[in-house]
Amino acid sequence: MPQGQAAVARAMRAFVAALNCTGDVLKPDWPRPPTRAPWLYETTFKYNCSQLFEKKYGSPIWPPPEWDFLGSSMQAAFTLNGIIPVVENHLSSRADGASVNKWYASEIVVSIDRVKKGECPTSYGDSTEICKGLDKYRSTVDGQRGLVLGSQSPWAESILLALNAEHVTTLEYQKTECVGSSDSPCNRLKVVHPSAAAKDFKKSGGRHHAFDFAFSYSSYEHAGLGRYGDPLHPSGDLESVQRVNCLLKPGGTFFLGLPMNSAHDVLSYNANRVYGPARLPLITANFDVVDVIGSVSAARPGPESFTQPLLVLKKPH
Repeated sequence: MPQGQAAVARAMRAFVAALNCTGDVLKPDWPRPPTRAPWLYETTFKYNCSQLFEKKYGSPIWPPPEWDFLGSSMQAAFTLNGIIPVVENHLSSRADGASVNKWYASEIVVSIDRVKKGECPTSYGDSTEICKGLDKYRSTVDGQRGLVLGSQSPWAESILLALNAEHVTTLEYQKTECVGSSDSPCNRLKVVHPSAAAKDFKKSGGRHHAFDFAFSYSSYEHAGLGRYGDPLHPSGDLESVQRVNCLLKPGGTFFLGLPMNSAHDVLSYNANRVYGPARLPLITANFDVVDVIGSVSAARPGPESFTQPLLVLKKPH
């Protein structure tokens, strides 16, 4: 088979698998040729935002089950009918939901000053791509209202405030409060539980929280794997990203950092997913891929065979 035909056949196999593996809310539209590598194809999900926010999930299973204890239908959904290889890397990392996580304004001020001096203070080692990407597209942040998805510490919020974001709302499951005076950075930050955000969205008829930009780094690759006490859901990552799409204004920018490998997708169960040619079209559906900041690994599949570039996505008008 010629190389072009082989690529089309591979893309169609992945797309047909996606038709059966994206759950009951997200329905992939007919695939389009990719505009960049390593995407196998591009697609658009058909869904209703209200239905997505109203969806009920099963109860979490704790400790999370090992791979061999999942049913064959759930294994197929997690792997797109066997297209994505599985590497067992079983972890249990649930936080104490009763404790209160405190962010201190004095520490946020220090972080903001470091960013303004050219540093990139994050919770990750090599984080230059994060600050490079945000600085390159700072016009989408400057004076705008943004959304951060998941934060144990306010490193992302500090960077965004240093780039002159007007206000940042963080969606976080753990109860979090910012400690500081009314004229401190806490005045420009708000932490909301995702369930409360969903209720606000439904009450407003889908008009509440129209954000200009959103930011997520090293978060959605865990969604639906049960590692953090969340319900098992093979499309948990895909539905989470589409909720962000619902909350963004048309033309809004989504900065999304994910583990990527240009040659292979990998499910490192239940630690994380690694996004490659087969799942990238699904995780970026309904967005235009504007840029990829940083290199993308092409190593053999395995739990450590990835890099974590920053995708710059835009919601179409």
